[in-house]
Amino acid sequence: MQKGSENVPSENVLSENLFSKNILPENSLSALSLHLQIRDRALALGRARGRAECILEVLSDYGPVPLGLQEKILTQKDRRLLDRWFLLARQVPSVDAFMNRM
Repeated sequence: MQKGSENVPSENVLSENLFSKNILPENSLSALSLHLQIRDRALALGRARGRAECILEVLSDYGPVPLGLQEKILTQKDRRLLDRWFLLARQVPSVDAFMNRM
């Protein structure tokens, strides 16, 4: 499990790439809108990844977490579901109990 958000580009990197590669003109309102959409999506994905890693960290206190379960948690992007799973992970006595209740 890798911690941190090293894979999420910074806001400066996103805007530099948009304009330096001539995807959209620098003065374009569309470019700003696209930039903000990309940034917001990257932030949301980073938050989801962080929440998933927290769930796996809690579950690992109970023992080994099966790879299939790790993959299911790490690929989930629905913040509400991840929040629900995080609360569940803190309440159950084992990984098996978590899997049975998710």
